[in-house]
Amino acid sequence: MSDNNLINGKNSFNGNGAPMASFNFTSGKTYRLRLINPSAAAVQNFSIDGHTMTVIANDFVEIQPYETDHVTLAVGQRSDVLVKATGNATDAVWMRGYKPPPCWPTHGGDDVKAAIFYEKADRMQAPTTSAGPNAYNQYCGNDPLSQTVPTYAINPGEPSVTEMIPIEFRPNGTNLLWYLANRTFRADYNDPILLEAKEGNLDFPYIENVHSYGEPCLLFCSSWSPPTLLISPPGTNRSIRFVFENTGAQPHPMHLHGHNIFVLQEGSCIDDQTVFGGNNGTSVPWRTNTTLVKKRDAGYGSCWDGSIANPGNPQRRNVQMLLPGHYIVVQWNQDNPGVWYGYQIPLAECLRCLLTLCSSSTCRPFHCNIAWHLGAGFVWTVLEQPGFVESEMEIPQIMAQYVNTSASAGDYY
Repeated sequence: MSDNNLINGKNSFNGNGAPMASFNFTSGKTYRLRLINPSAAAVQNFSIDGHTMTVIANDFVEIQPYETDHVTLAVGQRSDVLVKATGNATDAVWMRGYKPPPCWPTHGGDDVKAAIFYEKADRMQAPTTSAGPNAYNQYCGNDPLSQTVPTYAINPGEPSVTEMIPIEFRPNGTNLLWYLANRTFRADYNDPILLEAKEGNLDFPYIENVHSYGEPCLLFCSSWSPPTLLISPPGTNRSIRFVFENTGAQPHPMHLHGHNIFVLQEGSCIDDQTVFGGNNGTSVPWRTNTTLVKKRDAGYGSCWDGSIANPGNPQRRNVQMLLPGHYIVVQWNQDNPGVWYGYQIPLAECLRCLLTLCSSSTCRPFHCNIAWHLGAGFVWTVLEQPGFVESEMEIPQIMAQYVNTSASAGDYY
């Protein structure tokens, strides 16, 4: 747990007199601030005394601008804001960062300040401004989905696959681990998934929690001229929808590598009986009763009512906060990189093509950005783009050499 907070790497600690960060404003100008939360676990609430901000982008996705007096950033999130320097030339004001304790336990040091000096301010005097009404807001979530609308509209369409993924923190016999739909994760640093995929080896150990979505599909279009056989390779250009359900007590900044995700909806999800079908219907934040676990094959209940915020143009970003007792619905297209194959070929050649395509893939981990959660199994790995890694992707040889020469003491972590 952290015991300090920093802006641009600076803050004092226990009265040691270390310098604070400072910034310069000129009256009448507008400044673009790129806010980043690089924390291991802490949520950050950002504000500037006496100033409003116009949010223009989240995780580098431009959005329709809206005004706010504070910005909440989960681990790994980024927001671009515009701040108009409305003060007088002699003003000095505080910029504030704050770690809300309900979002992650700390050892104190939750508050950090940086000085903003206008062009004629006395830089020898610290600002004396007061915090705004939301500077110490305890809320851990992001702004409402109805408010964060991308500038460039993309309709996510209907998914090919929908997966219900409830989240649990429970023992495996020796340790407490995170489980997603009854699966946990450990990495084998000596045998990376990507290198195995490059060699066409897809028989991964169960503990690596690897999943591939989209089976090969043959569609014969007899009405076309000439009649055409379409091939959908496994896992390519398939739209995937995940419903993450968090009935526990901790927030999770959910992050997918290699994509912006459509964030379709979020809402309350406190009832274990709804999700797992195995208790009296009350929330069990620190669950250790393994009888609640229902096997993934049998399916899980859903807290989601099927509604979508801004269905024609939902928010897109690559980190979204999943609050305690809540669900989020996310969707993405497996298009990094990959294409649909639509061409006329003999059936025998088609089958040979499918066998080749099925022999390789690439992976995109979906995980919680909190470092300790990630290390305790909070990872769901998705295989993507069959055929591309083995036949096209160039992986530097030094990567394989490094793996072979830096084996750790154990196979898995």
